Amino acid sequence: MKITYIKIKKSKEREGGILPFFLKGIASITFDNAFVVHNIKIFENEKGIFVGMPSIRKKLKKEVEEFIKKEEEEIKKIEELILKGEFFSDIDKENLEKRKAELKKLKKGRFLDIAHPINSETRDMIVKIISDYYKEMISKSDEKIEVELNNDVDYDSFNITSVKIRKKNKSQNRLRGIASITLDNSFAIHKIKIIEGDKGIFIAMPSIPKFIKKEDKIEDKHHVTNDSLENNELNFKNEFSSNNVDKDDDVNIDDNENYSDYDSDYDSDYDSDYDTKSDKEKNDKDKKKDFQKFLDIAHPINSHIRNKIEEKIKKHFEEMIKRSKDHIETKDL
Repeated sequence: MKITYIKIKKSKEREGGILPFFLKGIASITFDNAFVVHNIKIFENEKGIFVGMPSIRKKLKKEVEEFIKKEEEEIKKIEELILKGEFFSDIDKENLEKRKAELKKLKKGRFLDIAHPINSETRDMIVKIISDYYKEMISKSDEKIEVELNNDVDYDSFNITSVKIRKKNKSQNRLRGIASITLDNSFAIHKIKIIEGDKGIFIAMPSIPKFIKKEDKIEDKHHVTNDSLENNELNFKNEFSSNNVDKDDDVNIDDNENYSDYDSDYDSDYDSDYDTKSDKEKNDKDKKKDFQKFLDIAHPINSHIRNKIEEKIKKHFEEMIKRSKDHIETKDL
C-alpha cells in the first residue's frame, strides 16, 4: 500500500494552550489513489515532530473520570508544596512520579484511534512522508502543501484483507452493526456503521461533526467528483437523520489495541432529551445544527472502491445474521 497524495495545512496559532506537544498542522493522505484519511494531526516540540492519527474522545466510566479529576488536584497540590520548599523524601517524590505516570496512562485512554496503521512499517512510512512534507512547507513559509505521489499506482490493487463486525441490538434506532476493516494487512478503519435504511442496508464511514462558518467551504482534492467528501457527508447526514440513528452509540472493538467498551461523546450536544428543552433552547439548538457538517474521517474516493467496501461488509453482515451470531471476523481475505 502506497501513499499517492498528501495535503498538509498549517494550524493557526492558539493562545493559552498548554500541551506536551503543540499542534502545528493537519494532514490528509490518500492510499493507492483509492482511500483517503483526514484529520491527521502534526505536533511539534523541542523533541521533534509527532504524528497523531485521527481519533475520537470516549466517555470513561463516571468513577474513572472522578478519580482522574481527584488525582489531578492532589498532584497539583503536592507539586505546589514542593515548589514552596516543603520537605518531601525521595520515596515520596518517586511515588509522585508513579502517580503521574498512571494518571497519564488513564487520560490517554480517553481517546480512540479510528484510522491507524497496524504495523511499524506502515506507521514509519506515514510518519516519514508527513514529516518530510511538513518540514518542506515550513521551510518555504507556506500555509499549506499538496503533493501527488506514486501516480503509477492503480486503485484496482486496493485490497480489504479483514472484516470484523459486531451486531447492535438497540431497538430504538436502525443501527444494526459496527464494522472494522483492514486495508492490505497494513491499515485499520474502525467505527463503520451498518444502518438499516428504507432501501436496505446503508454503510456509513466513520464521521465526526464539523462546525464551520457559512462562508467557509470544505477543501478537498477529491470534492469535485460525484463521489466527493461533500456528497458523502450529505448522504450520511440525511440517512443518519431519517433513520434516527443513535449517534452516541458505543464502539466495541476486541482487536489487539484493547479498546475499552466506552461511549464516544464527540456529538453529545445532540442529546435524547431534546423534547424537554424550552422553546428558546430548541431554537438555539436548531441554529447550531445549521452550522454543522459531517466530516468523514476515512472514506473511499470513487464509486468503485466504495462499492468494493460495501459489498465486503454487507456480505459478512448477512453471514453473521444467517449464523445468528453477535459478531463475525474474517482475516486474510
